[in-house]
Amino acid sequence: MRKTIFMITLLLSLHSFAQGTRIMYEYRFISDLNKKDSADTELMYLDIKKDGSRFYSRQKVVSDSIRDAYIQKQLAAGVGNFSFKSSNDGKVVYSVSKIYPDFKTNLHTSLGQNRYDITDSKPMNWKIEPDKKKIDQFEVQKATLDFGGRMWIAWFSQDFPFQDGPYKFHGLPGLILEMEDSTGTHLFKFAGS
Repeated sequence: MRKTIFMITLLLSLHSFAQGTRIMYEYRFISDLNKKDSADTELMYLDIKKDGSRFYSRQKVVSDSIRDAYIQKQLAAGVGNFSFKSSNDGKVVYSVSKIYPDFKTNLHTSLGQNRYDITDSKPMNWKIEPDKKKIDQFEVQKATLDFGGRMWIAWFSQDFPFQDGPYKFHGLPGLILEMEDSTGTHLFKFAGS
């Protein structure tokens, strides 16, 4: 019943809102390999629209919005010299966009004042496995992928009409709800929509 209500809500949101659908992931990662017991977590958004998707950090968007509002306020007050340092920009400073239908993938990141857009056209050669389990109320199936020098394990659901997922991952016959690398340093877990 809960799954049916969720699917109806999801389909209505797809039909009703031009802005698309938002999927949330909890991203758990180890940024310092010398401290494997100390993982960071960040809430990530996957915004899916008709022509593509964007994967990005919620905290980065909140921080950028606060900074932009502060700058606009200072400019409106006529303040010429000002500085702004956010106390929490988040740990994930990149975003990834994918353009449908060919899934042209771009990583967007900044270093200092410079912005970089890196196009990635590596093929995703998935191996779909017979293993199945439930994530939340969704039945998911296992798939594996050798990508970026790592072996990845994905769990995808055909209950969603998208062939997308977190970060650069895409190309399975459903939405990727969970993704982890074999070293345990990166884990994306479905956190709602």
